[in-house]
Formats: sequence, structure tokens, C-alpha cells
Amino acid sequence: MPTLADVLRNYTPPTSSVLADPIKQHFRTLPQQLVANQQALDKTMSGVMKTDLLGRPNPNYYPEAMTEFSQMMPNFMGATAWHGTPHTIKGKFDISKVGTGEGAQVYGHGMYFAENPKVAGSYQESVKNREGIKALQDQILDLRSKQKLATTREEADKLLNAQDTLIQQRNAIENHPGNLYKVDIPDEYIPTMLEWDKSMGEQSPFVQKAVNSLKKQVTPQMMDELGGDLSVLFGKDVTPAQFLNTWEIIHPESKIGIGEELLNKAGVKGVKYLDNFSRDFRMLTPEESTSGKYVVGKWPGNEEQKYFDNAKEAEDYFKQNQTRNFVVFDPSEVKILEQNGKPLTRKEILEQELKKIVE
Repeated sequence: MPTLADVLRNYTPPTSSVLADPIKQHFRTLPQQLVANQQALDKTMSGVMKTDLLGRPNPNYYPEAMTEFSQMMPNFMGATAWHGTPHTIKGKFDISKVGTGEGAQVYGHGMYFAENPKVAGSYQESVKNREGIKALQDQILDLRSKQKLATTREEADKLLNAQDTLIQQRNAIENHPGNLYKVDIPDEYIPTMLEWDKSMGEQSPFVQKAVNSLKKQVTPQMMDELGGDLSVLFGKDVTPAQFLNTWEIIHPESKIGIGEELLNKAGVKGVKYLDNFSRDFRMLTPEESTSGKYVVGKWPGNEEQKYFDNAKEAEDYFKQNQTRNFVVFDPSEVKILEQNGKPLTRKEILEQELKKIVE
């Protein structure tokens, strides 16, 4: 009987196989793929910045360059963000908890995250579980009423002890500083998001294609609700707010967040918009300013304005102060990195991943 060594020495690998042929084809076409990718990257990079290294206007600049670049190289655009909440989150973010914290869901139904930790921190400092406090306060008042009607000392003491327990619970909620979470939003989510301050006709090609795919969701009954005019929902001048609100009105389910749910299924993962710290920032050129310099700061004028001789330095400072908030329609894939400045342990990170697998 031949040994294993004899078999291996006499073994002739097949010249082709289901696995080998695609691999060979991949390596045959790899040089062409690399050339095509490099050309696309060169084209995009030539238009990323408004100015060149000397501060001169870049003739190749086009606003879509950064979006295009982030789609080609998702990890280039950082997606670290922050979330302030009165709740302690176990495992991962849960869409069912949306609306239970501070905020009125003004920019869409989803979980809110901020690029600027100061923005999330302001929620952490101000949030209080008002509904929980009110419920406890109502129970405390009810116990006090019952205590007055108690017929025995034993019954009165029992009610008093229950009242003290509720008071401690209420005080714990009122004095709780909330939690500040540092998170990682999947990088590929960012370029798919709706730009809140742009009309639907000004959105990225990806978003417009996803939005148009929802036309097939419009039933004859919903068309009647639109007055027979599909442009009420899909017109170029329709704003994201109008688009999402209209879905809630015409959809048979009429539930909050139905438009966001449909967009998420179509590949649009959320909304992005400038935060309040960034919205008032402007940059004036020397021709526009009275000082003859580049001026960057908040308007109307205040002490936060800064003056620059160089366009590149002015634009860099302007961009540093353009931070955004993100509304993620389904936050289950958002990973928690830190809680109140403390990195998660390996066990806690593993728990996040296990919950995703189980669910």
C-alpha cells in the first residue's frame, strides 16, 4: 500500500477547477483594474480641494469630489461620533428606544449622533428622564394620600417606607449626569445619507437613485392622497422634511418613521446636517471684508472671528468648525467605543457582536 508521501509525490494538480479559474482570471485582469482605479482616484483627488497647495483656486474643483472620494475609499472619511443620553445602553443601540431621550426628532426619526463631543455633551448635561420622574412623583403623591388614610401604625409605616424608596429613585434620576458614548458609525453609511439642508433634487446621485426606487411603493390609494401628482413627493424642490412627512401622511400604516424605514431599506442610512455650532460660521474673502483679510467666524460679528492672510489657513479653520450631526435610521450597527471616557472592555465589545448575531 502506498504511503501518504508516495501519494503526495505522485499528485498532479488539476489544470482548471471551479475555484482556480476565477482566481486566474482575477490576476490576469488585475493590472487593468489597478489602472482604472488609479485613473478614477486621480480624477477625484484633482477636485477634492477648492485651492491648491499655494492657496490658488483649483480649476478642477467640484463639490461632489469629497462624496465621490468617500465612496471609493470608505475608511478615508472618519465616522467617530458621540451620543448623549439619560439611559445606560447595554450591548448596542436600539431603534425602539428612539424618542425616549432629549430631542424632538426634528431632523428625522432615528438615533442622533454628533461629530462634535460638545454637542452630545450638551444633551448629556441637560437630559433628564422627565416621564420617569413624573411617574415616580405621581406614585409618591398617591402613597402620601394613602398614608393619611391608614388605619394602623403598621400600615402607615409600610406606606412611608415605600414612599422613601420612591423618593430615592426619583432623586437618583434627577441627579444622574447621563451618559456620553463615543461611537463608530459604519464608514459606508456617511456618503449614503440625506443632506438635510438640500432639496431632493440636490442630493447625491446615490440618494436620488434610492429615492426614485421608492416610486414603486406608491399605491393607487396613496396616489389619490397626493392628488394624482407624484411631484408632491418626488419633485426636485421637495425638502427632506417634506418628503418624510408626506410618507407618514399617505402611507397606509401612517406610523412615525415610515419614510425613514423605506429609505433605509433602499440603502439611505440616515441624515446629516450641520450642528448649531457650525451653522453661523462664514468665511469672507479680502474683497468682502473691511479689514482686507480673510475673516472666519460666527455672524453676526463677535469675538470668535479670526483673521488670516492666507486663503488655505482660513479655509482649514473654517472646515475645522464645520461639524455635523448624524441621524442613523437603524443604529444597531453603530459600535460603542467608550462610555463617559472609559473604553469598553473586550468582554463588552464581544457582547455587542453577539447581540447582533443572535438578533
